[in-house]
Amino acid sequence: MYIKKLFTKTGKSDVKRREEGFFPTISFIVPVFNKEDEIVKCIERLFNYASNYPGFVEIFVIDNGSQDSTYEVAYATMEMRKRTFPRVRTKLIRLSQKLEIQEILKICLKAALGQKRVIVKCEKSGITAEMLNYS
Repeated sequence: MYIKKLFTKTGKSDVKRREEGFFPTISFIVPVFNKEDEIVKCIERLFNYASNYPGFVEIFVIDNGSQDSTYEVAYATMEMRKRTFPRVRTKLIRLSQKLEIQEILKICLKAALGQKRVIVKCEKSGITAEMLNYS
């Protein structure tokens, strides 16, 4: 899985930073639309990945105007899980109307705090990710 590579891949600059005790903050950006059945598994998997990372992690879910209970399910899951994982910061945004994915990503990339940003897609088979700004 691509996310596992994120936590094990090291470049020369990353090795030096890790030797100094610095681990960059990672932002997982999760745009969703009508994913109430998949969102719990997706969020829990991200929290589990975050628990293996020594630095801070941000999980940023943006609900793109879902017609189902995606927002409520995501909110409840994030509230429950973040008590167990204090190094994980969570953000949840609900859009009133559906936007194009490019617009959603602009919003998320401006609001995300991580030096490393990963776009995550929630799917029934699991999660897939695409990393941005990985140096």
